[in-house]
Amino acid sequence: MNKDQLIKVSVIVPVHNAENTIERCIESLLNQSLEEIEIILINDHSTDNTNSILNAYHQLYPNKIHLLQSDKPREMCGPGYARNMGIQTAQGTFMSFVDSDDWIDSNLYYSVYENAVKVNADIAIFGVKDELLNSMCATIRYQYQHLNVVNHKYALHMLCHTFNNDYFISPMACQKIYKTNFIRQNNLYFDTDSFYEDDQFTFCCFLHNCRIIMIPDVYYHYNQNPSSITHNFSKKHIDTLVKTFINIRKYLQNYDCYNEYQNAYHSYFDKCLSSTLNMLFRAEPTVKIQKKYIIYLFNKLNENFPIEEWIAYLDVQRVKRFFYITE
Repeated sequence: MNKDQLIKVSVIVPVHNAENTIERCIESLLNQSLEEIEIILINDHSTDNTNSILNAYHQLYPNKIHLLQSDKPREMCGPGYARNMGIQTAQGTFMSFVDSDDWIDSNLYYSVYENAVKVNADIAIFGVKDELLNSMCATIRYQYQHLNVVNHKYALHMLCHTFNNDYFISPMACQKIYKTNFIRQNNLYFDTDSFYEDDQFTFCCFLHNCRIIMIPDVYYHYNQNPSSITHNFSKKHIDTLVKTFINIRKYLQNYDCYNEYQNAYHSYFDKCLSSTLNMLFRAEPTVKIQKKYIIYLFNKLNENFPIEEWIAYLDVQRVKRFFYITE
């Protein structure tokens, strides 16, 4: 790409031990119908053949691909730190995030960029397909039937499931492109040691005044790897869930808007807590171990959140269903 050419989208890809998937990911980016993109690859301390693959692509496409090395030990920070390096490096009008085992439709950035610019959107959201064993097994996770523009408060409700709606918005950072100035001016970065960095990042994005467009007919392909952290469970899932909502609460308080958004906050917490419990029950079949995790979870919640607030926002119908209470 000509150095004087406007970069429309910067694509940020953290990479750790992805020798089996990174070529597919990079090829889907190099073959976009939107030519004015830059690809920022951040090697996050890979110990397999990943770095050789990244170097080979960088040599082939030196004007298209930027190769960075994470400068912090991996055990101290997750992919959020690598993404933050990309945010600081990005030169595009918009930025996007892609995970190293995923890929995107060949026309995704063209469609998303053109529609976002047309309506002066700060964030554009598109569909997601879960990819399983082969191309015949893909299922749609998120899909938008019609192009629609919403404001940040409505988008927050769609994210938090504050009320029932025709569509919901996923917290997945990879499902969106973001205007670079919007991210930097609002100092929006990822938590560097959490399984819920997307949840925190997206909630905080939607707190700021912005226009959000939802775009049909293009997809991010989300590879379902049975060995990934989303298919396993540990105490860190509970610790970082609690940490995430402590951080969100502080963020709301720093902007003096906790009272305004506390209903969305509690609804989001309820949603994420339910997802965490579902993950626990899917990953751990032993009831005795499940109970140990549940005890640990409720102790952590009791240490960090006032029980009075829980009760105030608790859906009493859920309590009745839990204890099989009939009217």
